[in-house]
Amino acid sequence: MDIHPVDRFAGVLQRSVAPRVFEGGWGDPSLVDALAAGVPETPVEIDPHLGESRTTRGCSWVEGTFPSPESRLPEASRTVRFVWARPEDGADATVVLLSAWGEHTLVPRLRMAPKLAEHGIATIVLENPLYGSRRPKPGQVITTVADFSVMGRAVIEEARALMAWVRPHGHVGVGGFSMGANTAALAGATMPFPVAMGLMAPSHSPGPVWRDGVVSRSVDVEALGPGGLDRLGDALSSATVLRFPAPDHAAHAVIIAGLRDGYVPASTTEDLANHWPDAEVRWKDAGHGTLIWFHRGEWLDAIVASFAKLRGATG
Repeated sequence: MDIHPVDRFAGVLQRSVAPRVFEGGWGDPSLVDALAAGVPETPVEIDPHLGESRTTRGCSWVEGTFPSPESRLPEASRTVRFVWARPEDGADATVVLLSAWGEHTLVPRLRMAPKLAEHGIATIVLENPLYGSRRPKPGQVITTVADFSVMGRAVIEEARALMAWVRPHGHVGVGGFSMGANTAALAGATMPFPVAMGLMAPSHSPGPVWRDGVVSRSVDVEALGPGGLDRLGDALSSATVLRFPAPDHAAHAVIIAGLRDGYVPASTTEDLANHWPDAEVRWKDAGHGTLIWFHRGEWLDAIVASFAKLRGATG
């Protein structure tokens, strides 16, 4: 695998990460498969509490909260927090943006909202479970594979609930980078109505990322026992978009991917593209870090393009 030098160097640094990821091992065996479990056909119905709005940078900004559909989260993480940015001139579409691994702040995604507003697209930025204000304790809270699985399951259900809730306001979509792109693909693929999908560095599953990507070097393999990485890859690979028939709206998906991504192997993006043969894939000569550093604007363009396809298909 041809890895970009920046990703290769980051992989060296991953070896010194402390505390190690999954230092608590597998965790509760009954929760390890939470991410791979099937989702209900109909998203959970929610009625968020919305705070006071403020207007700046061409958008009306409001913070919302609602109880998470995932009851297995720590109690301190069960209140979902999101920010909804709506163009002052109105919008006929809304995209839900999901968090990358370790993205504890909403700021990078919130910065995209004014640009998306120029295209008539409102933005909902979801705070990841166990991240930011939803972190139940200081330090690394994802100490077991079970923690990771429950977190991922919660993100998918919360994103689906938000998309269903905002649908009366127009077209709906979902997007993300890296882990956020994977969970966005899983959420989008399981929606019962057409959605746009603008994805940057998506994998079809977290399994290959944690087994084969450079992030694997941050894993406490001893805590996972014999064959730890392979077992981890197998366990997480059961949570894959490939399990679900490609929805018709997969044809509206626009994917940005790096040919030399050391974190999300290009092969796992290719597997997703093969499963969604009508999706548009825009390959870049970039690694994982350089993809988000230098091509974030193209991710925004992908979201806009996906909505254009959705609008064209559904009116």
